Amino acid sequence: MDELEQDVTSVRDVRARYGRDGDGSNVQLRYLWPSQQEMNLMKEYEKVFNPLSLPDTIAKAKHDKQEAIKFTVERQKALRENMKSLEKWKKAVRDKIRDNEEAARIAREKQARLIEEVRLMYGARIDPHDEKFQEILAQKEEEEKKTQKALKKQQKQQKLVEQMKKIAEQAKQKADEENQKNTPLPPTDQTSTNVV
Repeated sequence: MDELEQDVTSVRDVRARYGRDGDGSNVQLRYLWPSQQEMNLMKEYEKVFNPLSLPDTIAKAKHDKQEAIKFTVERQKALRENMKSLEKWKKAVRDKIRDNEEAARIAREKQARLIEEVRLMYGARIDPHDEKFQEILAQKEEEEKKTQKALKKQQKQQKLVEQMKKIAEQAKQKADEENQKNTPLPPTDQTSTNVV
């Protein structure tokens, strides 16, 4: 490649030709070296891409590595502590599942009992999907809700009565204590004591 051809060809193409053909391309090596403008651009790019100096970059990398190790150690400690309480969590989940199953079983038994009561009331074996059966079942459920509500009300009243009794008893004890403090003790005369 002669000098005129190198002047006309772009620098990128000249460098590519040298990269492809090597010394056989007859490219002058001065074309391969970056120009002053390219060097300034490369330096600016390096400052933007990596603003820290080499020692600062190494120190930052060490610090980041130590932070990562510290984070990993703390996470492993937390995992170990969680593993210690894993059995407790499993037991809580099993208990909750057992309670849910028990509640579902009780609901099924209650529904079956209500259906059987309605069948006994109605007389013959009837289809549980029959409208009349559903109406009677709804009435029965309503009656049961009313009885439950009445029972709860009665329990609440009983609890209220017990609380009132307790408050009255405490007030009576307090009044007795006040009376004992206010009444003077009878004088004791040591000379008139009878010895038996």
